Amino acid sequence: WAVKAKDTLEEEELGPQWGTLVGLWWAREEAKGFVSPRQGHSAKKRPDEVHAWVSRARNTIPAITNLESFIKAFKSWWVDINPPWRKTSLPMVKNAGGPWTSMDIPGPNGFLNVLMCLKWWRGAMDEESEEWKEALEDVKWVLESMN
Repeated sequence: WAVKAKDTLEEEELGPQWGTLVGLWWAREEAKGFVSPRQGHSAKKRPDEVHAWVSRARNTIPAITNLESFIKAFKSWWVDINPPWRKTSLPMVKNAGGPWTSMDIPGPNGFLNVLMCLKWWRGAMDEESEEWKEALEDVKWVLESMN
């Protein structure tokens, strides 16, 4: 699953920060032994597009028909899956002051879904937005902090 996922994430050139993010994700999965547990991040606020992708064995990339709604759903889910100590304010705090247990989920149901959301978001735009870059930076910061 991991090689196929990495190939999908690297299909398009999305800039150096994207490459760094994918590298951090890959290193984390490698360190965990490329396991494939059934457990994943909470699906409670997860974008519907992730469910559609997962239910089709991650073979069919979902169409983002309403980018604004997708971004809102992604951001809501991202906040939801972060540990409570990060949610004291928005934007969420960036200090490694607490445990990452709730987010430290390897495998195809973990950070892969987060990265795919960022990829789909970027693919639905003509050019990078500041909002996308900020989301990418926050996900990157989390992965760096967990390593």
